[in-house]
Amino acid sequence: MKKAQNEHSKLTHLAQKRTELAQERTILAYIRAAATVTLFGIAFFGLSVKRWDFFFFSGLFAVFVGVIFLVVAAFRWIKHSREIGEIEDLLHRN
Repeated sequence: MKKAQNEHSKLTHLAQKRTELAQERTILAYIRAAATVTLFGIAFFGLSVKRWDFFFFSGLFAVFVGVIFLVVAAFRWIKHSREIGEIEDLLHRN
């Protein structure tokens, strides 16, 4: 009986680690996408000949979208961290 509980505990711990690693991969993908879009925006600023041409507005929009990606990533990280914490608390109570 004790051996079965110990094995179940190991499997639960492994599942928790997989969940944490998946969350980290997701947040890093958001950060990578935000960095890429922001760098494209900066490149568009560099291509801008006049202050109010197409490349200026495209760069401004791309930087804005990159910042939005980072904000969304932060909120998702916080939300999922809380959910994982609640699940861990439920598992440790039982």
